Amino acid sequence: MNTAMRALVFKGPNDYAIEEKPMPHAGEGEVVLKVLACGLCGTDVKVFTKGHRAVKPPMTTGHEIVGEVVETKSATAGVTVGDRVIVVAPVGCMQCEFCKKGLQNICPRVVNDVHAFGYTIPGGFAEYVLVPQEAADQGVLIPIPATKLPWTSFAICEPLSSVINGQEKLRIASPDAVVIVGAGPIGCMHAYLARAKGASRVILADISESKLALARGSKTPADVFVDSSKENLAERVKQETGGRGADVIILAAPAPSLQTEAISMAAIRGRISFFAGLAKGTASPPIDTNDIHYRELEVYGAFGANPRHYKEALAAVLDGSVDASRLITHTIPLENIAEAVRLAEAGASTKVVIVP
Repeated sequence: MNTAMRALVFKGPNDYAIEEKPMPHAGEGEVVLKVLACGLCGTDVKVFTKGHRAVKPPMTTGHEIVGEVVETKSATAGVTVGDRVIVVAPVGCMQCEFCKKGLQNICPRVVNDVHAFGYTIPGGFAEYVLVPQEAADQGVLIPIPATKLPWTSFAICEPLSSVINGQEKLRIASPDAVVIVGAGPIGCMHAYLARAKGASRVILADISESKLALARGSKTPADVFVDSSKENLAERVKQETGGRGADVIILAAPAPSLQTEAISMAAIRGRISFFAGLAKGTASPPIDTNDIHYRELEVYGAFGANPRHYKEALAAVLDGSVDASRLITHTIPLENIAEAVRLAEAGASTKVVIVP
């Protein structure tokens, strides 16, 4: 077996490179994956350019992992050599009340320390990744059934699982009018899922003309695309909904002003998801809680996803409910990851997937 592999090593903001690292080997209870693909997300870009409180250099990042089992010494992981899998990123403590309910994404260890692949556990921007026993034991490896889809397609399962978690509380159905703010990969996935759930009208908004153009070009299933840098979004939503407002509003972009605006855009008994978190240190926005009270609005948060959501995401990719081929605009070799970061920063891509 190989003794060395190529892996990204993050050393600090704007200081990362592909280097040779020791090849991982499975110890008792562990699994080794050959990485088939690993998605690049907005948080990855922030790590590379600004750092992250949970990522202690030197670290191999990447949490949207698709891999093939090449070695296993785990009796509990539920996989055998040759299985292709997606990887559940958060690794819970399995002792708290949330882990015992299968809600590892809101385990205090995950929320406070971001104990997950690509953050505190070496991730998938590498040729191989080690799945430690604590992760293998809690079922983070979900096998992909036989399929003709390319393995890169399944790199969207991690972000899609978060989208599924975010929409779970919103109860989207016909004849809901749904507004999604943010036309990046997450916003586009929200549009796909909302349509699959029966939304009668989907409005996708962004301040980036290039992101909206990419969304249109990839046939994101929205009825209306709004450049909110050029027109008032709240007024357009009222116009598109006959003055009543949106039944569901999903904020897939982090801005305090959007959270305030979402309250005003909602119809009576509307549901609102603050899906995108605000940057640390950002002042909370002024919100008219009387609006929430008198119009019976529901406001939700969402953080990551649990294994059940990952399984639902896998099923959605397999059955075509979410078309990965339309979302993935670039597949880039590991050696060229800096190019991938530049594309993402420039808004010149929807979803970028890294392959070793």
